[in-house]
Amino acid sequence: MKTCSGWQRARQDDQIEQREAQILQAASDLFDCFRYDDITLAKIAKAAGFTRSNLYRYFPTREDVFLTLMSRDMDSWVTHVTGLMERSDITPETFVDQWMPIVLGNPRMMRFYELLAGVFEQKASAERLLVFKQRLNEQLSEIIDQLLQKNLFASAEGASRFLVTHLAFVSGLYPKLSLSKQHQDLMEKSGHSESPDEYRMLMMEGVRAFYKTYQGDTRSSIVS
Repeated sequence: MKTCSGWQRARQDDQIEQREAQILQAASDLFDCFRYDDITLAKIAKAAGFTRSNLYRYFPTREDVFLTLMSRDMDSWVTHVTGLMERSDITPETFVDQWMPIVLGNPRMMRFYELLAGVFEQKASAERLLVFKQRLNEQLSEIIDQLLQKNLFASAEGASRFLVTHLAFVSGLYPKLSLSKQHQDLMEKSGHSESPDEYRMLMMEGVRAFYKTYQGDTRSSIVS
């Protein structure tokens, strides 16, 4: 772990990018091991080899750090969607079955999406949130364009509504797909079995319903 002795503020663009990369990697490592509520700027700074005051120079809030990570996860998702759309065999009949593995294959993005409206958007700095929102709009628009090119939706409006609603739905149920053995045992003892497979099936049914609803939707888009 890098120490803070001899620390100097980065002044060149490449130095700034390097420092930000250190902070983001430290936050990513912590997020893999701890609940979001247990991660503080002080912990991120310590893991990155910074003092908290120096960390403020790059990310004034904890949410700014994680919004940046989320944006990068969304970039990765766009790349995987592009790969899927390049396949010639995707059809409206097979869309959801081929689509969902890409969504569920990015578990951290699902965890971030669940935190987006209730935490990130409420506590991030206005500057960082604006940058995030602008990039998010670009990412969703890129995906919408690809969905339309494959004739999977009748309009950009329908594709937009599908993306927004199904991501909120999936991220809300996602924690149920990774219940701990202890949690499952407790639920069984209480007579309320919660099988991840059951929630996965419920999730697939829900996404199919969203697709059926919005496939031909031509109302005004909510991605703006």
